[in-house]
Amino acid sequence: MKQIITLFLVLHSVNVFCQNLVPNSSFEIADCNSFGIAFFEESSAALADWFRPSSSGSADFFSSCYNDSWSNLGVPSNIFGFQSARTGESYVGLGTYEPPFEAREFIGCELQNELETNEIYTYKMWVSWSDSSSYKTDRLSVFFSEEPYVVEIDSESGQHVVPPYQIEFLELDTMGNDSWVLLEAEYLATGGERFLTIGEFENNSDINSTFIEQNQKAEYAYFFIDDVSLEQTYTSIIELRNPKEVQVYPTLMKVGQEVNFKSNGKIQSIFCFDQLGREAEISHINSDQLRLSDPAPGLYFLNFVFQSGIQVTKIIVY
Repeated sequence: MKQIITLFLVLHSVNVFCQNLVPNSSFEIADCNSFGIAFFEESSAALADWFRPSSSGSADFFSSCYNDSWSNLGVPSNIFGFQSARTGESYVGLGTYEPPFEAREFIGCELQNELETNEIYTYKMWVSWSDSSSYKTDRLSVFFSEEPYVVEIDSESGQHVVPPYQIEFLELDTMGNDSWVLLEAEYLATGGERFLTIGEFENNSDINSTFIEQNQKAEYAYFFIDDVSLEQTYTSIIELRNPKEVQVYPTLMKVGQEVNFKSNGKIQSIFCFDQLGREAEISHINSDQLRLSDPAPGLYFLNFVFQSGIQVTKIIVY
C-alpha cells in the first residue's frame, strides 16, 4: 500500500532543523575526466553516491564540465534539449517510457541514515521535461527499500514485476518544458528503509501517455532531475498545562478505526482539526472512544479542552 501523506504544519507545531538524507543531492560531486562516466553504471565512481540499479537501463549525467569535451552531455545545452541546472552546474536525466518496449531507466542511492518506524519524512525533487521527448507521461515514482532495488522481468509476460513503491507523482504530462517544477510528498516510514530509487515502475499498459512528435534523439518520455531531498518532518506539539491529562491510542491508525482516550480530569469538549486547520467532524462512540467521520489520510490534531487548558495530540490516519 502506498503511504503518502501531505503534511502542512498548523499553529500547533513548530519546525526545527532537518538533515537532508540524500547524499550528493544536487549531483555536483562528480569526476568529468572521461566521457564514459557520463552514463550511470551499476556502481559509478564518476557521480558520487548514485548508481544504476541492477538490470536497469542507463540513466544520464549532464554537467557544464562536458561543454568542451563532450557537448552532447553539457549544461545547459545537450543532446536532450536545453535546460540550465536548477542549482549548481549539473543534473541527471532518465527515460520512463519507450513503447512498444518495456524499457526503463532508474537512479538510486543509499540514504545517509535508515528511516525510523512511523516517522514522517518530506520528499522533494525538481523535474523538467526534456525538449526532445517524443512522449509525455503522467507519472514518476519513488521507492524506498531496505536493499538496493533490482529490476525484475516476468519471464512469461515480459512485463516488469512492480515493486511496492510508496510515492507516485501524477498529472506530470501537464508540465511545460521550459522550467523546473517541484514535486513534493510526505512519506510515513515503516522503518529500516535505506535505499532510494527514482523512476517509473509501472508497465506501459498502466501509464497514460501523450505523443508529442517523433524525435530520434529521444524516442521516449525523458525527465531531467535536480535537487533531491528527504528530510524528517519534526514537529513539536504545544500542550497547555497538564500535558499528561489525556492518554490517546492509537495515534497511528487506518481510515475508520476508533480512537481510544483515557483522561485523569474532566474533559469539557473535544475538537479535531486537519493539517490545513479545518475542523474535522468527529462522532463519540462512548465516553472514552471516538471516530473521525470519513477522514482522508493525513495528519490530524485532537484538542481536548479542560478548565485548566487544552491538550493537543496529533494522530495520523493512513
